[in-house]
Amino acid sequence: MPNPVVACQNAPPTIDGVFDVTEWPASPQIQFAPEGNPGALVQGYLVRNGNNMYMAWLLNDVTNNPSDSLRLHYDTTRNLGDPDTSDGFFQVVRDDSKSVQAGIGNNADGLMWDPGYSSSDWTAVIGEPGTNQWVVEMQIDIGAEMPALASTYGMMAQVLSGDLATWPEDGDSVDANTWQGVDWPSCP
Repeated sequence: MPNPVVACQNAPPTIDGVFDVTEWPASPQIQFAPEGNPGALVQGYLVRNGNNMYMAWLLNDVTNNPSDSLRLHYDTTRNLGDPDTSDGFFQVVRDDSKSVQAGIGNNADGLMWDPGYSSSDWTAVIGEPGTNQWVVEMQIDIGAEMPALASTYGMMAQVLSGDLATWPEDGDSVDANTWQGVDWPSCP
């Protein structure tokens, strides 16, 4: 499938957990749902402003379970293999807990994610706009958190909300060879 492209924007969106259509691209760059459950559609909006990545994720979900989560995996240099020290993993749970992990070692050592890693170079806010949907808005300072991010990086997203939805469909959280390329453009 073609690579999604992060949109350039002159003004950054407000990260407040309220999805305002005027702050994001006209349509999502990423859409996926669990197999057999198209009603649990996940839509991802990706924006670049300066050295910051902004994301909004709309998660259709009838379960309203506090352990529902959004997980994002990044292969910053698109060197594939298993996670290495420049790669990142972000998790936002519906109960408002958040975590970040960096890869360990190199991309061929069989090592995965470092659960002891922490960083304050990102933020996420959860919103509940109405029944059967929740929102995650995020901001990542790329220069500080993932300075090796290439013009095409690898990404995998997973949403657990009753069912597990994975993008790309065959993505494996510890095998960057299965992640989708995403284009990170130069912005004016």
